[in-house]
Amino acid sequence: MKRISFFILAALLAAPLAGCGGGEETSEGRFAPPRRPAPQKQAQPEAPAEEEERKLLLETGEKLRNPFQSHLVVMREQQVDEEVRGPLECCELTAFTVRAIISAGEGSSALVLAPDGKRYIVKRGDVMGVKGGRVIRVDAEGITVREYKTDVDGKVVSTKDVVLKVPEKKTGGKKGGR
Repeated sequence: MKRISFFILAALLAAPLAGCGGGEETSEGRFAPPRRPAPQKQAQPEAPAEEEERKLLLETGEKLRNPFQSHLVVMREQQVDEEVRGPLECCELTAFTVRAIISAGEGSSALVLAPDGKRYIVKRGDVMGVKGGRVIRVDAEGITVREYKTDVDGKVVSTKDVVLKVPEKKTGGKKGGR
């Protein structure tokens, strides 16, 4: 038992001494501490590389994403930029069909069938079509939608009125009479 504890004690004492080796023996017989290499300067990023990256960013126009910013915040900003379009702004005006007119003086409205088969009630002032047309008149014949053409500054260059009429009812004669 004494022998085992002696070996364990010797191993424990030898381990720290073995780790601090690397010293050199001097002429006097002593060990000198190991020489440490001179500290090297940390490599700094090259300024030309950063300038090239900035130039590339300016040329491509792409904005680098902030990795610490919430994805939800980024998506919310993009949604604000996009214009919200209604169901009547999906297609050209010629794709819509006026099915009926509801006359009530100034408050007249029309039942419009969209290309997807859904029916909508439109009144004066509603937006229709991909060009941002507005319903300017609802009468017994149909509806009139005015489309505006603008320039880059947002000024109205020209307007175009599109009339969507109610289809006439087919009056067929009686078949096979006597």
